[in-house]
Amino acid sequence: MLPIPASSSSIDRMLECYKFICEHAKRSEEMRRYRTIYSLYIADEPKNQQQIADEEQVDLSTVFRDQKAGISKLSALIFGWLE
Repeated sequence: MLPIPASSSSIDRMLECYKFICEHAKRSEEMRRYRTIYSLYIADEPKNQQQIADEEQVDLSTVFRDQKAGISKLSALIFGWLE
């Protein structure tokens, strides 16, 4: 059985929830991860990983790790599981 896709309004709610979690996290890299996900997938003018690395003043590998971690946490919020 295939999962039922989440509606856009529930996805928007989960994005807001993820942003809230990141804003209130004790570790600053959580907010950087949110900004990475936002810049890659949500922004009106998406950025690539190199642009984000330059903007955040981090190594490109850090952006890829942030991307993976952000996707994992956001997926858990949207679909209800965590790897």
